[in-house]
Amino acid sequence: MRRIIAVSLYLFLLLSSTAIARRPLQMSDFYRINSAESPKISYDDEWVVYEVSRYDSVLNKTVSDIWVSSLKSNITRKLTEDGTRNSQPVWAPNRHVIAFVSNRSGGNQIWIMDIETRATRQLTFLENSPWDPQWSPDGKHIAFLSETQYKGRNPEGLYDIKMYTHLRYRWWYDDNRYDEGWRSHIFITDVDSGNVRQLTDGDYFDKEFSFSPDGKKIAFVSNRTEDRENNIDTDIWIVTTDSAKVTKVFENIGPDYTPVWSENGRYLAWRSTFRYNYESDNYDIIVKDLKKDETKNLTKEFDRVVRDLQWHPNSKDILFIAGDEGNYNLYEVSVKKKKAEPVIERNHRIRSWDVDSEGEHVVMARTVPTRPEEIYYASLDKKTMKRISAVNDDLLNDVELQDAISVWFTGDIETPVQGWYITPPDFDKTKKYPMILYIHGGPQGMYKNQFDFEYQVTAAQGYVVFYCNPRGSFGYGQKFTDEVNKDYGGSCYRDIMNGVDHMISLGFIDENRMGVTGLSFGGWMTSWIIGHTDRFKAAVPMAPFVNMFSFYGTTDEQFFPEWDFGGHPYDPDTRIVYEKNSPINFALNFNTPTLIIHGENDWRCHITEGEQLFTALKKMGVPAVLARVPREAHVFTEPNHIEATIRMKHDWWEKYLN
Repeated sequence: MRRIIAVSLYLFLLLSSTAIARRPLQMSDFYRINSAESPKISYDDEWVVYEVSRYDSVLNKTVSDIWVSSLKSNITRKLTEDGTRNSQPVWAPNRHVIAFVSNRSGGNQIWIMDIETRATRQLTFLENSPWDPQWSPDGKHIAFLSETQYKGRNPEGLYDIKMYTHLRYRWWYDDNRYDEGWRSHIFITDVDSGNVRQLTDGDYFDKEFSFSPDGKKIAFVSNRTEDRENNIDTDIWIVTTDSAKVTKVFENIGPDYTPVWSENGRYLAWRSTFRYNYESDNYDIIVKDLKKDETKNLTKEFDRVVRDLQWHPNSKDILFIAGDEGNYNLYEVSVKKKKAEPVIERNHRIRSWDVDSEGEHVVMARTVPTRPEEIYYASLDKKTMKRISAVNDDLLNDVELQDAISVWFTGDIETPVQGWYITPPDFDKTKKYPMILYIHGGPQGMYKNQFDFEYQVTAAQGYVVFYCNPRGSFGYGQKFTDEVNKDYGGSCYRDIMNGVDHMISLGFIDENRMGVTGLSFGGWMTSWIIGHTDRFKAAVPMAPFVNMFSFYGTTDEQFFPEWDFGGHPYDPDTRIVYEKNSPINFALNFNTPTLIIHGENDWRCHITEGEQLFTALKKMGVPAVLARVPREAHVFTEPNHIEATIRMKHDWWEKYLN
């Protein structure tokens, strides 16, 4: 009997250990990653609706569906099956009905669904696709954005020749396009009849709107300045829903975004910066008392970058997301006290969120280095949190992910700098590992405590992955961000190199097997590094810009280099700054084998920048490959291309580091 028990126990333990054994992440897992995002709470706080997206390898597109989960039980179900893109779900204010955008009938249109019966109907039948639907407070109308063509923008060319007379004749944002006069405006439709009215028009891009509590007005963002070709000076406007009368609410020399009304209708809040054409200022929260016609800054003393905001249902406080030391957490600021304090503070990234009707709970799309984005339900008072969605459980039951370990080191001029590293599976600190240095874009950006497939799968290949937030990054105060201006290769470069030295000092990095890579400014810094040191044995700049003079003339936003370098390069004094910050001027020092990856339709950092780098490397006799990626803009969107770039990097590291 004892022998039977012993054998049974042995088999149980064997089977249990086999069941929980997980393997390292592989490239074949790329298409298994799901992202749950954009959660919205129903009017009665019973349900949360959200979007789940993933890459489809066959369609070579991002596909998405809408899911719903109960906040009172364990019920979760998928609501959409038709079409490949079902997104942007929003609740009706008084019933269990959602509006969403879907391509199930061909192009994107707004659809209505009763989540209890699953009855679905198409609301709009527009020639130009709508997006960003929002219900009116009485549930009778839905406002949305769509495009109309502003005629007379460009002169007629002969045959198929395109003619342009204005500076910003092409741009990269959500899409790549030449300017043929298409402008985004606000429309409103009757939910019962489907009748559509256009509320705003003109040669402007209208965006980021919200209804007043009585439904009679809509606040929105628009740049209607005379010199809008040369600035980013958006302002806050209001349009009436009955007569479509437009008035300006707030104007300053910096951009203004994200207008939201308090529930009692007395206040309008938004985000603003106050330096002309500087997109990397920390945003402040501005509130206007519409009764007293008074405006005040609530976060003037809060030295961090402010993102999405919503009013607390009490109309006294504002909840918002802010970036701090690699985390995006939820904060609260009172209209009276004007002191921002964290209400949910963890090592994670909150990307989108919603608050319930009582202001006691929030739902949020949240990610950490060891889990892709999922939906969570959190109490603001008790600070408790539980996961609602489980869209990545199947994958995470199979694979082992490694946490990101935070490190602080001394940067240039004795400044503390934060970084992270991810180790390979079965890491042994007594051994030596090759290391890949990643550099973020911007330069005004921030590495975050979030899941990143490339970092995880690269670590799973046997590399230590290191990344840091050097000078120029968000999340450490405005002074820290500003210190990169006019000197990209100064403190920012030395911060990064000090971080590399710190990693080597830990004792497990093989300093003879290090690679470096980055996108956009990360591509700039990678190109700068290979012109200033040979310590890296392989480099992969993606979408680099290397000749600041030609970059200025080919990018779609001249205001960016004008601020960072003190003006345009045609002034002799300013041109010195452009030349100083051009990696191509150090081509004589190039020795590092370099793979350049560049989208052929990149209008932010034109592919001619990558071509110049490739030419210089070849002329210097350095092993180099130029990978031209068709159809892609500054950030790749086709899943097959995103997968391919990771594979190409791994092949490059294998060739030169192992």
